[in-house]
Amino acid sequence: MNFPPGKYHKPVMETRCFMCLVIKSTSGIAEKLQYDKYYEFINNFFSDIAKPISDSNGGVYKFTNEELIVSWKVTENRIPIDCLNCFFDIKDVINNKLERYKEKFGVYPEFTAGYHMGKVIAGKIGFDKKEIVFSGDALKHTRSILNECKKYNTEILISEDLINLTNIPREFNISEIGSIMLRGLNRALKIFTLDKNPN
Repeated sequence: MNFPPGKYHKPVMETRCFMCLVIKSTSGIAEKLQYDKYYEFINNFFSDIAKPISDSNGGVYKFTNEELIVSWKVTENRIPIDCLNCFFDIKDVINNKLERYKEKFGVYPEFTAGYHMGKVIAGKIGFDKKEIVFSGDALKHTRSILNECKKYNTEILISEDLINLTNIPREFNISEIGSIMLRGLNRALKIFTLDKNPN
């Protein structure tokens, strides 16, 4: 992630929104494509979605060969709608390139995402190459919400806490889908799915 120089010389407490996005069925894709072609597939995906993330003012926190974590800073106790638009813009980009993926790889990326927000401690850790690290339950809880996508057979799940701090435009349809108990919370957290009406 890009941060102002020196800002995280000492750990600071921040409120952040996180999107945890995971590509589905990566084991099967890797087996089908084999080593070199699989990593070309993954690199194509991350390259294709770089612009929607940048346009949303999000920062890539971490990624593996199947998972991507994007972060947005929450200011004035409001969450920008751009963070939710990011997921749907990624969908649009990939949908527009489905034929290319099919022709080149014989498969295309399908993915799910979980959204949550909360306070984290941000600070630099490392020696030769320092990295910004976020510590706190918010990131763990985002992953837990992501994992519920399979249970509810949905592409995207968003926490009640995030919904409450976001001005949702009419173009979005929100549906409460269930609740989840998260370690460190003394309550069940409602989770919602979301879809966006076509323009």
